[in-house]
Amino acid sequence: IRTKDKNGYLPVHLALHWDAPTETLMYIVEENVSVMLDNKAAPIWKHVTPKQVDNLLKRFPNACTDALDEKTGRTILSVAVVNNAPVETIVHLIELNVQALLRGGEVGWKYATVEHAEALWETIVTPENTPTVQARAKALHLAVSHGATEDVVLRLVHFFPQACETKDPKTLQLPLHVATICRFAHLVPPLLAFYPAARFSRD
Repeated sequence: IRTKDKNGYLPVHLALHWDAPTETLMYIVEENVSVMLDNKAAPIWKHVTPKQVDNLLKRFPNACTDALDEKTGRTILSVAVVNNAPVETIVHLIELNVQALLRGGEVGWKYATVEHAEALWETIVTPENTPTVQARAKALHLAVSHGATEDVVLRLVHFFPQACETKDPKTLQLPLHVATICRFAHLVPPLLAFYPAARFSRD
């Protein structure tokens, strides 16, 4: 399970290559949880359960917060979403590290709940920390660009209405522009309602 062949491949790599049955793949995961941190074995996440994530954390406590790739900063939340992990597994990963929605797991916004947004906001604005306008607006920009639900977006707007009129520092786009460009039509009405002038703003 943990021994590489002469070409440097682990059994999990070969099992994925040859489309082994799900039962076989899950047996490998149970016997060697570290394969969930192996970039070459990323497709395994399609079958990973919340229980297996918990088993991973018993051996690697920082697995949810550490970046798998230092260059991109992506976390296992990103890997799980990209590889079509079960929804319950993705939600579990968000709950374990809600801050990944701001860095390394932004694609997770599609699965985020209002409760996740509330938990995240509590880490952004604290008695000891007064973030900049851009820092507070970042959550809304990311949520919109990754197709969060209307409820989540409305909650973020409730926390910081000014985010609707705050442009992204890199693209100079307002959240409404982002929703339009990304074709998330369900987010256009609420964003327009909170900041009607956005329709006249140029990026």
